[in-house]
Amino acid sequence: MNNKYTKQLIIIISFLLVCGLITAFIYQRALPMVYPLEVGSISEYDIIATGDVVDKEATDNLARQRAAQVEMVMSRSETISRNSMERVERFFAATDEVRSSLFSSGRTSQNETGDATDTVYRLTEGEIAQGIVLLRTALESTIGVMPQDATLRAMISNERSIYESIKMRTISIADVIMQGQNDDLELKTQIERKVNEFLTTVNYYKEDYMTIQDILLSTLEANVVYDDAATVKAREAEYNLVQQNPVVIPKGTRLVNVGDVVTENTYEQLLSLNLIDRGKVNTSFLFGIALLVIFCMLGITAYIYYFERERMVHANDRLMTFLIILIPLLISGWLTKEYPIVSTAYLATILLTLYFNLRTGLVLSIFLTLLMLPISGAGSQFLFISAFGILGIGLLTEMFTRDNRYVAFTLGSALCCGIGAITYDMIVKSGISVIGTNAGIVMLSGGLSAVIGTGFTPLVEVFLSSVSPMRLVELAQSNQPLQRKLFLDAPGTYQHCIMVANLAETAADSVGADSLLVRVGAYYHDIGKTANPYMFTENQSGTNPHDQLTPQESCSIIIDHVKNGLEIARKHRLPIPVQRIIMEHHGNTVQVYFYNQACKLAEQMGEPEPDPEDFRYPWPLPSNKESAIVMLADSCEAAMKANGIEDSEEAEVLIRRIVKSKIDMDQLISSGLSFADVERIIQSFLRVYAGQFHKRVRYPSDQSDDEQSE
Repeated sequence: MNNKYTKQLIIIISFLLVCGLITAFIYQRALPMVYPLEVGSISEYDIIATGDVVDKEATDNLARQRAAQVEMVMSRSETISRNSMERVERFFAATDEVRSSLFSSGRTSQNETGDATDTVYRLTEGEIAQGIVLLRTALESTIGVMPQDATLRAMISNERSIYESIKMRTISIADVIMQGQNDDLELKTQIERKVNEFLTTVNYYKEDYMTIQDILLSTLEANVVYDDAATVKAREAEYNLVQQNPVVIPKGTRLVNVGDVVTENTYEQLLSLNLIDRGKVNTSFLFGIALLVIFCMLGITAYIYYFERERMVHANDRLMTFLIILIPLLISGWLTKEYPIVSTAYLATILLTLYFNLRTGLVLSIFLTLLMLPISGAGSQFLFISAFGILGIGLLTEMFTRDNRYVAFTLGSALCCGIGAITYDMIVKSGISVIGTNAGIVMLSGGLSAVIGTGFTPLVEVFLSSVSPMRLVELAQSNQPLQRKLFLDAPGTYQHCIMVANLAETAADSVGADSLLVRVGAYYHDIGKTANPYMFTENQSGTNPHDQLTPQESCSIIIDHVKNGLEIARKHRLPIPVQRIIMEHHGNTVQVYFYNQACKLAEQMGEPEPDPEDFRYPWPLPSNKESAIVMLADSCEAAMKANGIEDSEEAEVLIRRIVKSKIDMDQLISSGLSFADVERIIQSFLRVYAGQFHKRVRYPSDQSDDEQSE
């Protein structure tokens, strides 16, 4: 129990230590270069803005300028409006008084008295002139303004009905105008507009009604006054509006030249960009990076534990996977720092997809991209282009590398990354030159990642238990040295391996195993027989050397072909998955043929039966589907040849008996195969043999042998 807790503690400490080192690295590379400058010091550096920064001085100047441009705020004065209306009323009061005095001498008319007589009194010219004088005197003493003489004359001489109508309409228009807010120009405009609107509604006495305009112009006064509080408020609002939308110096702008004196404003800009060396740790930034690293490392660990645990059985596997993630991160510390839109995660995508699968390549590359994000500083642009490239390169890796189409893979990788950069720049409406530059840089990084990724596969395979499809395709070629050796030294074994490969590949496809690995493993599973090729039946053409040996000696030679195969595989650096198939394809089964021979011999000599353990293969059970499939295909093919079966029904009986014996001997318990998988494998074998058992047409004997072949 103590050992268990100690191991867990070591794992936790190691995890935290790795997270701490990665955090320190990212923090150090993500921080911009800092400069030992103060206000008033002379700069020895050319300093470029590492991000957008507010120019406070320019913003303040612009805000003051905009505030000063705000016009004075004028507001309506109720006092002035009321005084204007009072002047209109006093004008008509004075007019009423003059008209009353002129018509009150006892002379009446229908219009002045309103009685029922038909007598109409008309003022004489002398009376009108006298009235004008009286009215002018009254107005000068009451309102201090004077309409034109024509207006005064009309006010004196008009009949009462016309006069009353003018009076009523004038007061009404004046009240409407004074309800509004009018300066001198607006007041004149409103008076003219209102009077003209009224004149369009009358057909008679228009000249008399036109006096309304002169009366209003003479009596009304602009009713707006300067509002100091409102003006200050408006200017403050404009000032604040500019402050809320400050002047921004874009990223990449030169802030300081060599020899410039650092002003307070420049110092504030450098300080906001964290370009001033203050000898302090940016704790919030560091804490944020630490959380990001812990999240990503936990995500990577959890993914490997739940989805790739079976592939990570060796420490080398875990170490190499960690290095595949770590090395691009380290490279990004320098490359991405200089070119913020370049992602080195593409390299990890290629290697992880090659040696694991597309899902693993995509998931772990996304975590790696998140770790690179603080170093890049490009934010959404870096994430968008990286995600675009990772997805495209991952798919291309899965599509092209199995067929050795390296040129198409490289060009496709570059194109995917370039399309991502162009797409982003078009979305944000960048210029043509920016689009072209960014696309070129990203395409170069994508193409180089493809070249480097495929070039590094041999080095990765030295340490990783997995094998790339490219390496498997290469090993599957018939001109490989070991394949040539097997063909020349053990031709019967070579033909056996070819048939086992056909069986195993078909079965692997049916259960979702790695069919390419199964085929290559089948090609090389009996490579150890080249050490003693004529000790195996398929390579014998005459006498059998085993007739001169004891069953124990023969069994030892047969069993040793696995050991010899492993030695040859290691010598020629065959991938570890292929070596595992060589080692596990017999499991720990008993060599039944020679064991039975030994039992018969012991019985004849009256000796006890030999120990079965002396005839057992000393190798581990198949640890995955691929090894188990090769085991079943190898056993079935050997049995089919030994029994000379050429009928599908007999083949099925034999195959099921062979498979059942392997199950009974617990050879498949570690393989991950289910009973449903086993049934699919049997059906796959039968389909392959069905193609061999078809009948051929027998031609007459006088035809040549070539004509009889099909």
